[in-house]
Amino acid sequence: NNYIHLSELREAEALTLISKILYNCEPTKLALDQKEKILNFLKHIPLFPLDISVAAYYIKATNISFATYLENLLYFNKGFTRIQENILRDMGEYSKVRYCIITSSLKKILEKNPDFKPLLLTLFLLDSQNIPIELLNTIKDNMLVSNFILSLKRYSLLTNVSSNPSLSAVLSIHRSTQTIGLYYLQQNLRLEDIKKLIKSISEKFLSYLEKVIKEENISKMKFIIPHYQAFLSHKDLLTPDIEGLIKGQLGIIYYF
Repeated sequence: NNYIHLSELREAEALTLISKILYNCEPTKLALDQKEKILNFLKHIPLFPLDISVAAYYIKATNISFATYLENLLYFNKGFTRIQENILRDMGEYSKVRYCIITSSLKKILEKNPDFKPLLLTLFLLDSQNIPIELLNTIKDNMLVSNFILSLKRYSLLTNVSSNPSLSAVLSIHRSTQTIGLYYLQQNLRLEDIKKLIKSISEKFLSYLEKVIKEENISKMKFIIPHYQAFLSHKDLLTPDIEGLIKGQLGIIYYF
């Protein structure tokens, strides 16, 4: 009862907010090319008031392009984060940017229960939308997964938890949360520890794929393909044998 829940803004609301900050006018007064550039930019950042405000004030203060801002977002440069915090501080007393909020939340979650580590890593290696809770249950027992989901909800790291016709339940996180989360784990865990976790996760993933193939459930097969494709995209973290085995199982699913 002590929370004010803010959902993402609608596109029109986000456009209005960024237009007022950048150009001090309503979107109707923008040139067509300006409006198109803003709308394209908004496709690549979370549409929360904080993210839009920070982006708009940063671009206005530094006079950089939308493309340069997005490039800076990808690398989590400390100087970039510091400037964002300073700009927020100039706007008021609040100075927590998304990177700081998410990494602080992840630190607290892992302090609460270190056994959440493989579940977090799994979450950050899959496609960000409609992650099957059934798949997480193959990594750890159901009770731990339930507590894990509650912790994610408590820190507002989930965008959605719902049911799906192909699976009993799915959850989604924002792409930016996923990218920052993976970066945070890579910075705070030894590479060898990450690779050991991924080896263990991969074995569970292969067992899950075998189960789905035996069931010959085409709907479920189609549903999980994006998650295994996303997992395979992290080539720098996978060993050749793991990559080969998962590709082999995916090949069978494509055949079905």
